Amino acid sequence: MLSKALLAAALATGYTAAQTSTVQLFIDNMDPNAQWGASVIEACNSSTTYAIVCTSAPLNGACSSGASAITITEGPSVYIATTQAIVSETSATVTESCALDSAALSAACVQTIVADGYGQHNAITSSYNLTGQYYYQYNVAATAGVKKLDNGGTCKAAGSSSSGAAGASIQGALAMGAVVLAILAVAMVL
Repeated sequence: MLSKALLAAALATGYTAAQTSTVQLFIDNMDPNAQWGASVIEACNSSTTYAIVCTSAPLNGACSSGASAITITEGPSVYIATTQAIVSETSATVTESCALDSAALSAACVQTIVADGYGQHNAITSSYNLTGQYYYQYNVAATAGVKKLDNGGTCKAAGSSSSGAAGASIQGALAMGAVVLAILAVAMVL
């Protein structure tokens, strides 16, 4: 499997594999016109794990050409995203889990930021609902691993490992700046 950096570079530069598929994904993001590229990591039991990268964000141009791929796990009623951020001597993990109701255009989400730095460990959890105009589903071009979607997907054998269960964004890739600011604020309080 491609490393995250190579995947991000391949997706950002428009690299396409022999087989491409468009998948519709909920992505917690503030730009309804953002565009995404994806690679299928695993498809299993009504959920699929993707490595995604933002390819265009007209709202504020927040897609970075050198950005790491984000990993999300999504099924008809679930969205799980986790990302890591490191600023100075402070690191944080942001985990977001949402119960999706695509018919009602709503997501009930819980987000936890765990920050470690300067000998301190802090966790902040918030709950929120994304509905109507704040519930975004994107048509995402999947350019690698698409065959894993054939016949409903296949699970890895017991005992095998995956390259990551989930990883993604706080308010999608566009709010990574908010994560950095939150980390800095926590570091300054400590």
